[in-house]
Amino acid sequence: MNDVVVLKEDNLSKYMEENKLIVFYKRDTCPACMKLFPDLYYIPKEYVVVVVDETMMKSCTYFPGGIKYFPTIAYYEKGYYKDEFKLSELKKYKQKYN
Repeated sequence: MNDVVVLKEDNLSKYMEENKLIVFYKRDTCPACMKLFPDLYYIPKEYVVVVVDETMMKSCTYFPGGIKYFPTIAYYEKGYYKDEFKLSELKKYKQKYN
């Protein structure tokens, strides 16, 4: 089980140099976001998992092209965007621990 960092301040830049970073961009009124949030704890500890609310405008600019829908789950390595994190991967990790 992983620790999940829920940003209280607009400071995603503090985590961007992590080797393996997963960023969960969410909206408080999004039912899918609320449903997926608990599953983030199943992501292996090799990843740093950070949750960013849509109101954190500066942090949302790290996603190329801007956030178009919620939730958006992005994968970064050492500050570089690699890909969207696949929901199938999230389900696989959850099944491993259940």
